[in-house]
Amino acid sequence: EYEKAFETIDLCDSNSKNDFYKQILTPIVEKKLNLTLNHINNPNLNSYLKSKIKTEKELLTIYFDYKKNSVSFERYIQSLIN
Repeated sequence: EYEKAFETIDLCDSNSKNDFYKQILTPIVEKKLNLTLNHINNPNLNSYLKSKIKTEKELLTIYFDYKKNSVSFERYIQSLIN
């Protein structure tokens, strides 16, 4: 369910001024990140991101940085500690 939601919202323009986009983006990205971290299963990556992401803004910064790259979300997340 969250995978489909992420795929759908990921197609949206990240510069959208739509209030609904902004409202649903954070919980979807947060869930996708948690699913991705569970799949990767790397304690060092988990610790790193836990220290790096303290606010919604920091979470969304990671998401928007990912959007600028031509890699999958999982690969981008893995690259953060490589």
